[in-house]
Amino acid sequence: MKVKDNDWIDLFNLLYVSPDDKYLTEDKGILTCIKYAKMDKYLAEKMPVAKKLT
Repeated sequence: MKVKDNDWIDLFNLLYVSPDDKYLTEDKGILTCIKYAKMDKYLAEKMPVAKKLT
C-alpha cells in the first residue's frame, strides 16, 4: 500500500486517540493499517445516516 499525503493526517490523528476515545474513518487503506497495527479497538462504528428533513 502506498501512503498518500492525506493518509499521514489520519495516522497523526491517531496519536491523540486515548483508550476512552474512538476514531472514525471510512478510508479502507487507513482501516487496514489500523487493523494491522492491532489498534482496531480505537475504531468507532459507522455513524448512522441522518434522516432527511422534510
